[in-house]
Order: sequence, then C-alpha cells, then structure tokens
Amino acid sequence: MGSGELSDFEVLVIQERIWDRKLRPRFESEFHWSQTPVRIWSGSSRWPPRRIIEPTLGRFAENKMSPLPIDTVAPPVLGPESAGMLLAPEEFDEVTEYDDNFRYELIRGVLVVTPIPAEAEAAPNDELGAMLRQYQHEHPQGGVVDETLPERYIRTSSGRRRADRVIWTGLGRRPDPSVDVPTIAIEFVSASRRDRWRDYVEKRVEYQQAGVVEHWIIDRFRRNMTILRNSRQGTSEVVVSEQETYQTPLLPGFELPLARLLAVADRWV
Repeated sequence: MGSGELSDFEVLVIQERIWDRKLRPRFESEFHWSQTPVRIWSGSSRWPPRRIIEPTLGRFAENKMSPLPIDTVAPPVLGPESAGMLLAPEEFDEVTEYDDNFRYELIRGVLVVTPIPAEAEAAPNDELGAMLRQYQHEHPQGGVVDETLPERYIRTSSGRRRADRVIWTGLGRRPDPSVDVPTIAIEFVSASRRDRWRDYVEKRVEYQQAGVVEHWIIDRFRRNMTILRNSRQGTSEVVVSEQETYQTPLLPGFELPLARLLAVADRWV
C-alpha cells in the first residue's frame, strides 16, 4: 500500500463518519460526492482524521488529493458530540484539547463521554483527599503514600478508565502514571443504573486485570463501602457499613470512618 493510500479499515471509518447524521447536511451542502471515499478535514469538524490531505484545484468529484507529510497530524478536539468515536489507546493519550465540562473514557476502543461528577460525589472525594494528605504528612507511617490524585486514568488492556481517585503506595518516589498502576482505585457511585454497573461490574474486572490491589466503591445510596481486594488467588470482597471504620494494611495506621464521607455528600442532597 502506498503512503497516500487508505486501508480498508480507514475507508470504512471514513464512510461511517462522513455519513453521520450530524455531518451529512454540512458536507452535502458543500460538495458533490464521488463514488470513492476520501479523507476530508474541516477545521470546524471534531472528527479527527489520522492524516490531513489537501484538495488540489478542480472539482471535488474528481477526487484529486495531494497528501501532506505523514507527520502532519490533527489530534481530536473532544466534546460531547465525540461520544462513540473510535480511537486507539495511543490516539486517546495524544489528546490535549477537550471540553472540560465533560469527562472522557476509552472503553474497548470506543470514546465514552459523561458529565463531570456531581457535587455529592466531588465533595466527599475532596474530603478523602484531605484525610489522605494529613495521614501522609503527619502520621509516622504516612510516607508509604507516594501520591494521591483525583480524576486519574487507569490504563486497561483495551482502553483508559477514569477513576475518581487513585493512591500510589510503596514506590518510594513520585509515580509515573503512564507506567505505574495505582495501588488503590476509588469510585464514588453515581445515581444512574449505567454508572452503578460500570463501578460495580465493569471496573471490577478491568482494575483487577490492570493490577490494582484494592478497589474502593463508596456508595452514598446504599450507605456503605465495598472493598475489592485483588491478589493472585483472586478477588475477595469486604463491605463496610456507614457506622464502621475501614483500615487497610496498604495504609498502616490510616482510619477511614465512612460516616464522615457520607455526611459530606449529604450536604449536597
């Protein structure tokens, strides 16, 4: 295949994107269609081509295109209309422009766009972050925490999952998120059935496969916290009720009274 030619897969993606119901009216009003699909780039379009090509003079139907250098790449600009876009994990990692009123995950090669967390999820997440920072800096064993950050990606075998909070422990250095899998991944459950399925079922499997040691699911609706502990022997499950305090050997001396986080969430209900 020559450097200016498209693979069968690329042609299929182009056909699907060009005839998308959102793009069809604009393209049909501007061009006469040829029978051969070609790669098109419009600065106002959020569909990201892998390579830009520039039309030569002449009718569009003649399909005269002259490719620019192979390294001329237009990364996607992500927004709510990008939902359903097909991306490789490497392409997703290259994205630098996006609408920050939404959050983005790559699930089995498909881009999923969701709203940013509600206040009843973000507030207890901040509270937990403050508790972890205090433990890290003031507890004699707090140095086990290398870093804790909200809204971080976890690299799975087929995509990028966004955890509400992650904790790296035991490295003895600043973690490299592109290489170091978080020790603990934390999710604050949302109201929708889809999100509940995602946190309890889909991420359970994906985090285990990625190498996460503990997966915390904090559920303000059920008023409990589920801890999934992954090991070579499999996954064990512990459920902490609202009035209980959770402790883990991964954070020696750290105590998490669940009622404290749920009380913060309740202020936003």
